[in-house]
Amino acid sequence: MAKRDDYKACVAAIAGSVSADVLMCNAAIERGIDDDVIRLCHGRRRRPNVILILITEGGNPDASFRIARTLQCLYERFICIISGYCKSAGTLVPTCRNQRSLQS
Repeated sequence: MAKRDDYKACVAAIAGSVSADVLMCNAAIERGIDDDVIRLCHGRRRRPNVILILITEGGNPDASFRIARTLQCLYERFICIISGYCKSAGTLVPTCRNQRSLQS
């Protein structure tokens, strides 16, 4: 439980320092996930910016595009961090970002 609390505190500190919502996608990008992300973003009070941490084996290109366009349209600044494996449809998401970060 302590590690989870440390993780939450770290994410909250990062989010607050750049005034951004932090989203993490560590899954295949399939239909349904795009609807979940869109509902999540529309259904909450948002900060001006968003950071998406993306790790994916790819999936459906339409779902990928819908996620990317939603984040681009709803936020002033869209930052995509690719922190690991990112294949296929996952490579479409960063095309709509304002800033990209690749980690190895």
